[in-house]
Amino acid sequence: MFRLHAAFNLYRRYPILCSAILLGLAVRIYMIVEVIRPFDKFFSDPYRHWQNGEFFFQRHFMSLLDPPLYQLFILGLRAISDSPMLPFTVASVILSLTMPLAFGAAVYRFAWGPRAALFATLCLTIFPSTMVNYSFIMPESLMLTLIGLALWASACFWARPVLWRFLLATTLWTLATLTKQVAIIPAAIFTGIGWWLHLRNPKSLVAAMMLVTILIIPNGLRTLDGFGRFAPLGKGWIPEIIFLSHTLRMEFVWFDKRLQKENSARLGLFYNGTGDYHTVLGGDFLNPEHNQVYDFGPLGTWRISRDEGAKVPHVNARAANHGQEFDDLIKKLRTQRSWSLATKQMAENILLYFVSESWPEHEILNKKQAPYNTQKSFLWTSLALIFFIWTARILWQRRSLPIIPFTAFILSIALMVQPYAILEGRYRKVVEPFVILSLICYYRMERHRGHRRHCHYNTSHNNTTISDG
Repeated sequence: MFRLHAAFNLYRRYPILCSAILLGLAVRIYMIVEVIRPFDKFFSDPYRHWQNGEFFFQRHFMSLLDPPLYQLFILGLRAISDSPMLPFTVASVILSLTMPLAFGAAVYRFAWGPRAALFATLCLTIFPSTMVNYSFIMPESLMLTLIGLALWASACFWARPVLWRFLLATTLWTLATLTKQVAIIPAAIFTGIGWWLHLRNPKSLVAAMMLVTILIIPNGLRTLDGFGRFAPLGKGWIPEIIFLSHTLRMEFVWFDKRLQKENSARLGLFYNGTGDYHTVLGGDFLNPEHNQVYDFGPLGTWRISRDEGAKVPHVNARAANHGQEFDDLIKKLRTQRSWSLATKQMAENILLYFVSESWPEHEILNKKQAPYNTQKSFLWTSLALIFFIWTARILWQRRSLPIIPFTAFILSIALMVQPYAILEGRYRKVVEPFVILSLICYYRMERHRGHRRHCHYNTSHNNTTISDG
């Protein structure tokens, strides 16, 4: 991060940008403390993540399915106080403030210049999706902050390639991946390319692999004991089954080792307010896209297609090896899935990448009639379209992509074509900061090219003038 005296110098040089950043950070605090408090939506997925922290060391099946780090984060906050509302609110504020500052510091360390770093910090500070996200008990909040810190550590390593900086970046990227599996893509890009360009030393690679192994093995052994699969990043069986079955919900029964009894769940149900994780009130799990209708003006409206009459997938995971039932069902669904359906679902995911809203924030903001939410989808759609058009132009000119736009492009394509889940807006959050930074990078590239052409023209003109004289 910036040193204190350097921060004062930046404020003297760029008072408007710095003042806008400070105001944006204050708005982020106000958003968490007053507008949308973290416990305003304490049911469904947020409640599940909260309870997973309690059951982390008890081999609870729902806890085993998710990556471990956010559960440990919740567990630590629950241990601080019997009334964890205040610790979680403070932690959310810290994560929210750290995220844009970390990305801005990364831009600064990548030698883009102080003005670009401040502008990137401002954009990420006021961007609706990265601001409202921290008002909910969702792992994306921790993931985005860890990715920002990992990007800053990678930039420090690229600026001065020494082993300890490489290991620090590797550690932070691994922690981000242990929060959400999708972070593995930027983690592989920055650690892999960084090592190849700046170290290319077998000993450093071995050290990094040993470090990653130490971090991921404990949860892998935990899931191996829980459902018979070594899955250090958790298992995405549920969204994959819903996606492949062409429905919007599923049901399953599992055997709870902690309670020594069977538990029946229709996933995503609203759990009761008494804290009993296992008592289900009723209803069905519905993917957040089930009731989303997108209005494209003169082009009409659109929603994802799902077979309402299809049989709801049901998994009976009562055996000791819980994972086998899920694997068998997924194999069966993939065998039955036609090529035309697969193509159609991929096309839907591509469109959802540009227009999907992020749950649960859009639900709360709609209830509050907040204008922030109505602007968000249009804002993201515009930024994403500009990014792809600009990227296509650069590739058409046979120019190489810098590391951040390259990461944004690869990550975006991977999200669009992945055959594992309906692309909800919250799955896209990992790429949003990279797209914003990419647009800033593209602007700098075009400005520098224009400056070089201008200098070349002036030099040629002056030489001609002297010669004619």
